[in-house]
Amino acid sequence: MVICDESAAELWGCPLLRTDTRLVHGNRPGKARRTTAGVLVHRRAMADEDIVDVDGLLVTGPAPTAIAVAAKLSLPNALLPLDHLVRMLNPDPLGDPAGRAVVEGLVGRIPDGMRGHARAVQNLRTADARSGSAGESLSRGQMLLLGVPLPDLQVSFPHADGGGVDVVDFDWPSLESFGEFDGDGKYFDDELTGGRSPREVLRDEKLREDRVRRHRPRAARWGWDVAMSRHRPARVLAEIGVRAA
Repeated sequence: MVICDESAAELWGCPLLRTDTRLVHGNRPGKARRTTAGVLVHRRAMADEDIVDVDGLLVTGPAPTAIAVAAKLSLPNALLPLDHLVRMLNPDPLGDPAGRAVVEGLVGRIPDGMRGHARAVQNLRTADARSGSAGESLSRGQMLLLGVPLPDLQVSFPHADGGGVDVVDFDWPSLESFGEFDGDGKYFDDELTGGRSPREVLRDEKLREDRVRRHRPRAARWGWDVAMSRHRPARVLAEIGVRAA
């Protein structure tokens, strides 16, 4: 049996939201699918090159895994694993930071007549390798559902003294606005704080925001409580002029 779909995405390190990961998805070619002992067995034809060995487990590779979850999951949840997988597959992060070539390659691999074909195409074409975190992917998925102008991602602004740059998660240059997703890790994860206390991180974030405001006067910040909502992002974004047409 080959581990596939959401279970394969989990093994590839993808963030997953509102997905029951207790149920293992596996593929064994045949006529019908069935569920037994916590395993949902899918019956699909699968090419040998789409199967890889991960620590002794047979797993669908990142590309077929991306196609499978794109066909099954709805926005905004679909973007969490898709952004991650497109980033994994992107061979040219400098020349093609968003991974558009990867995305179009995946779209071209979707089998004709595949269940969820239209959803897979739509979801894949919204994936972006520049997304910096699961929270950013979720936020962008909510923006897509809201129909607001989509931002540029991971945009750099130079310091006035030329001594460095500040990178923002979301940028709307025509609206002179930017947005930041603030997960708890920014303030408490040792790998992200660099040994700074939460108070020091907060001070540095305030200084960084003041520098960016010289380029983009209007700023919005939000966390998981907003990103998980279907309605709260609209209110937060409207405060900086980001509204649906």
